[in-house]
Amino acid sequence: YRSSNQDEKELLLVSGADFVEPIITMIVYEPLHVMARRFNEMTGQSVACLKETICDIILNTGKRWQLCTFQKVLQNRSDITLEMLLKSHRAQLEILVALKTGLQEFLQRNYDISSSDLAEIFLNLRCRNLTCRNLLPVDECECKVCVQKNGFCSTCMCLVCSKFDMASNTCS
Repeated sequence: YRSSNQDEKELLLVSGADFVEPIITMIVYEPLHVMARRFNEMTGQSVACLKETICDIILNTGKRWQLCTFQKVLQNRSDITLEMLLKSHRAQLEILVALKTGLQEFLQRNYDISSSDLAEIFLNLRCRNLTCRNLLPVDECECKVCVQKNGFCSTCMCLVCSKFDMASNTCS
């Protein structure tokens, strides 16, 4: 008799990304409560493998199309609410935020980010700059950057190129 955890570990080791990428697709497309149940059944090793594969998708320029597809789907999901995000599994929430923002830092434990902050970052209600995390718009600012609520506050975003480089705190 074999436990499902043993089977799951072996399948992940043998199949690698070929097995994990369809799961990532399910995370992006499936209802949050359905995936939350699945996350509760996953082993820590499986979740770590998922996060590792997502980091690869984010960092690998050859997989940029895949990341853009996931981001477009997540951007257009009208069924995701703050309440639903707060009820989701913590790892699921980290993955959703990392995919939507394209920032692998949300998958790392180095940052102490509450689930409510993650949910608000996902919904563009809070600045996604990990050193800022101000509520958007900052101080009820009505400038064109803050009003768009595109994930950064006017303090963190370059007004010229509308980008922010997390690594060096400069525009790219």
